[in-house]
Amino acid sequence: MNYPNLLAARLKLSLVDATCSGATTEHVLGPWKEVPAQIESVTAETRLVTITIGGNDVNFVGNIFAAACEQATTPDARCQKWRDIGEDVWKADEERMRRIVREVRQRAPEARVVFVDYITVLPPKGTCTSVAISAERMKQSRAAAKRLAKLTARVAHEEGAEVFRFSAMSKSHAPCSADPWSNGLTAPSGDGIPIHPNRAGHAAAAEGLARFLD
Repeated sequence: MNYPNLLAARLKLSLVDATCSGATTEHVLGPWKEVPAQIESVTAETRLVTITIGGNDVNFVGNIFAAACEQATTPDARCQKWRDIGEDVWKADEERMRRIVREVRQRAPEARVVFVDYITVLPPKGTCTSVAISAERMKQSRAAAKRLAKLTARVAHEEGAEVFRFSAMSKSHAPCSADPWSNGLTAPSGDGIPIHPNRAGHAAAAEGLARFLD
């Protein structure tokens, strides 16, 4: 169960869960094939909107997998190459994140809007057996994670939203830690997917966010 559902159960809220794995900011603002725009779930009656978005726009997780493929003796057929992300892509990501807040405000003027930034999925220092990528790719991926967190905080501050810094809260719970809140390049059966929160991570996000909202 993901953190929105856990949070809703904890606070006894009525939830519309519009989350969709792989979504980008464009899929919040517009349809994704047969999936309607996530923003359509927001109505005038909405009182709380939590948002975790922006990473797929800059291929954050995709590049971690690409980096792992570079280390493989026999790469998987699904492997893709590392993508260098240009400033134009980062700028467009930020602009759409701002649009998301403005759209929410227009649809639900009384809603509390909270960005939940990304869980830490990389060790704070060095390399890690659960995320077996080169030191250089680790450095680049950490830089992308840091930039995403800063971008999210800036958008929240300048657009009048809030930010729950789950990246900071989860920093000591990355893969290879004693108590990981996210999976590495593989995931145990029934406990999330690779390079995403596991059950413990979702539970921690819900608990931390409940305290943040109090």
